[in-house]
Amino acid sequence: MDKLRNDFDLEIKYKPFFLHPEIPEGGLPIEQFYGGNRAYFAQVKDHFKKMANDVGLPVDEITIIANTKLALMLGEYAKEQGRHEAYHRAVFHAYWAEGKNIGEWDVLSEIMTELDLTLTPSDMAARFQDLSHTVDAQFNSARMEGINAIPTFVFGDERIVGAQPYETIKSLMEQTIEKKHE
Repeated sequence: MDKLRNDFDLEIKYKPFFLHPEIPEGGLPIEQFYGGNRAYFAQVKDHFKKMANDVGLPVDEITIIANTKLALMLGEYAKEQGRHEAYHRAVFHAYWAEGKNIGEWDVLSEIMTELDLTLTPSDMAARFQDLSHTVDAQFNSARMEGINAIPTFVFGDERIVGAQPYETIKSLMEQTIEKKHE
């Protein structure tokens, strides 16, 4: 995202998308998520690791699919505090590079503390409904726009779904700019 922002002088807006609301609060072991289909799971894992390596993203062995609702809610709080991008990077790193369960309060609280974003459990309880509503509204809006996967990059009327090579995203951005100048 940094390279794209620098190459095109973009403002990037992150919106929460609760990809798997069916995941229980504690998360779900990844093998169970894939229905015990080890061959398919191995394919998905290998494909993801290759793509991550191609763009220089560190990836650990992910053992759990996290319920991300709380992480998304705290992301909205971080956005209110002007710290969303730092929070987003820290959560991404905790999950993908360290294999932590980003659905757990302790993991997210540690990230919040590291970023000087103080939000005690009682503060969270007071804000819970508003933050939950914001995440739900963003999710519903995205679904109504036909977004059903992450990441989804939207440039005007064009979009790219899923982790893609930088050149693919750059090409779409260039096409979008050309269309605007026609």
